Amino acid sequence: MKKESLLTRVLASLMHLFSLLLTFILPILVYLVSKGRNDYFANHAKEGMNLHFTFFPILLILTFVSDDLSN
Repeated sequence: MKKESLLTRVLASLMHLFSLLLTFILPILVYLVSKGRNDYFANHAKEGMNLHFTFFPILLILTFVSDDLSN
């Protein structure tokens, strides 16, 4: 496995950090831009999208369930 440079690893970490603020928009943009250029970024963007697409429906379900329980 190829060792990525420090800059590449830091940028991938920042993408994960900023995706918490910008939800799934940033990972989608990073994936679309980097899918043919850099597999490392593309894989991290897919992981970021997976996180958001997994937790968003769970949060919606929990919100609706908690609303039903409070009434």
